[in-house]
Amino acid sequence: MNTKKNFGYGIFAVMIMLLVCALSLTGCPPEPEPEPDDSGTPGLEYELDYNETGYIVSKGTVTEGAVVIPATYKGLPVTRIGFFGKTSITDITIPDSVTSIWGGAFSDCTGLTSITIPNSVTSIGGGAFDGCSGLTGTLTIPDGVTVIGEWTFRNCTGLTSVTIPAGVTHIGPAAFFSCTGITSITIPASVIYISEQAFSGCTGITSITIPIPYNVTYIYERAFEGWTDTQTINVPWSSGNKPSQWDSNWNADCNAQIVYQQ
Repeated sequence: MNTKKNFGYGIFAVMIMLLVCALSLTGCPPEPEPEPDDSGTPGLEYELDYNETGYIVSKGTVTEGAVVIPATYKGLPVTRIGFFGKTSITDITIPDSVTSIWGGAFSDCTGLTSITIPNSVTSIGGGAFDGCSGLTGTLTIPDGVTVIGEWTFRNCTGLTSVTIPAGVTHIGPAAFFSCTGITSITIPASVIYISEQAFSGCTGITSITIPIPYNVTYIYERAFEGWTDTQTINVPWSSGNKPSQWDSNWNADCNAQIVYQQ
């Protein structure tokens, strides 16, 4: 009787060992992937960020209409906006999870009429809105942005006002090139660099002021190219005392009246 029991226990032990071996070879069944967030516009493309903590979203197969970007995808936040350029999108909803808009993200989206950039965004790449001539009204740059890159708003001819936050230190080359519709813009005291052609062709601005006290250490050539004699640039120094690091051609091809504040 005991022999039979021992034999039975032996078979049972062998079966357990075989099962353990099988599991070690095949591994445990994989956990199911989280379901994608279905609140975003169908057809968008998502790519896992390099550090695998969030997703980059781009246009995928979306070519027109209003676009909604979800805050999460497969359980992770959507943190960056990739390329949507040269499409016929008309409106885009950006969630607070987004921290970065890539360079050229919405370039030549001429049908884009409005956009609200949430305060979570701290980086806007060069040319992000280049050629978005359909954008109208006021655009507010988030408080966390410190650099306005080259061509960021170039040829955004429909904008009438842009709010630059107090933390911006650099206004890049041709950042507002040919924004002919802008009538009002304020340069904050935090700005150190105004690059070449930054405000070239902005003929709708009545007056612009370099603030006192000022940190604008560098203004590069033709920064206000194409301005007419009906426009005014208020500068923070007396006649003949231009800061040494301002380019000698900072106001080349500019007919605006220069008003000295000291």
